[in-house]
Amino acid sequence: MLLPQAKAFCIYNRETVTVHDFCLCKIDSYFYKAMEKLVCHIKERSFLARLAARRMNSQQLAMVIGKTIHLYGVSREEFLRHPWWVRHEVCHIMQYQELGLLPFLWRYLWECKKVGYYANRFEVAARAAEKNAAIVNKVVFS
Repeated sequence: MLLPQAKAFCIYNRETVTVHDFCLCKIDSYFYKAMEKLVCHIKERSFLARLAARRMNSQQLAMVIGKTIHLYGVSREEFLRHPWWVRHEVCHIMQYQELGLLPFLWRYLWECKKVGYYANRFEVAARAAEKNAAIVNKVVFS
């Protein structure tokens, strides 16, 4: 169910849009409509996630690079048992799809530097997507 009150800032067209629109596709793009499924990968015990967990001072961490969810301190099964967490990371995958690998990483890191992790617009959108069950409808985990 779409939550009309959940809003996010779409960097593609510089407008505030629903989280559903932000996380699923560019507003005027045919990409999501034509997409049959989005295949995502899960990497357990990821070295990159371990480094990020140390930086964030966390025992468990999930992070996305491209179409891969990197896990540290949590198993694939445990991660998949938490729908809100899966939706959060899937939103990041869709953000990568929208912007591309390097542009997303650059903008994400710049945003973190500018406003911090919590206020980062990509994180704000992903936290809002945690309540949107429809975001995972076309996702397949390999």
